[in-house]
Amino acid sequence: MSLKECTADRAKKCAREEDKNFKQCTEERDQGYDQCTQSRDDGYKDCCGWIPCKWFCRAWVWISHIVCVVWTWIANVVCVVWTWIKNIVCVLWVYLTAAICMIPGIGKYITGFLDGVVDTILDIIGGIINGFIGLISHPIEAVKTIISFFLGCPKVRAVAPGALQVIAHHHFRKTAKGGARLCTLPWVCVSLLPTLKVA
Repeated sequence: MSLKECTADRAKKCAREEDKNFKQCTEERDQGYDQCTQSRDDGYKDCCGWIPCKWFCRAWVWISHIVCVVWTWIANVVCVVWTWIKNIVCVLWVYLTAAICMIPGIGKYITGFLDGVVDTILDIIGGIINGFIGLISHPIEAVKTIISFFLGCPKVRAVAPGALQVIAHHHFRKTAKGGARLCTLPWVCVSLLPTLKVA
């Protein structure tokens, strides 16, 4: 590969990824502000009608709305800064690995693999950052989720109509024939032996 293909052309991928990430930051920011507005409107609507309860409720809704807007803004700033950092690392990586890329025959494949490894590492770090922001911005839901891991399966389950029934929170699905499938992700399911009966 030529020097241009190994540097400028690969750097264009970084620019495309940066544009995509900035667009995603903007969409998440807009959704966050919409959720804040919706929560505020619902909160005012659900406030009690008698005074002083109404005053305290409206004050709580107002403060909650300000906190929501501030956290949405902070999350957006973190997203934008992380996008800049990812772009700088990407461009630096492109120019640092240009010599490997120019190895005849195999350079393109080696840098493709290494680019994938760096992208994966940056995605993992970004996921950790987003998880931390989510933990801070939704502390009650985070605590409920952590507690639910230690409580085990619920005693009462909802009866869902149809051939598949999602059972508890362990991602088992009952099949029409009485067997079970373990679904770790919505699109990744492993069929278990039909002799395994799921209640």
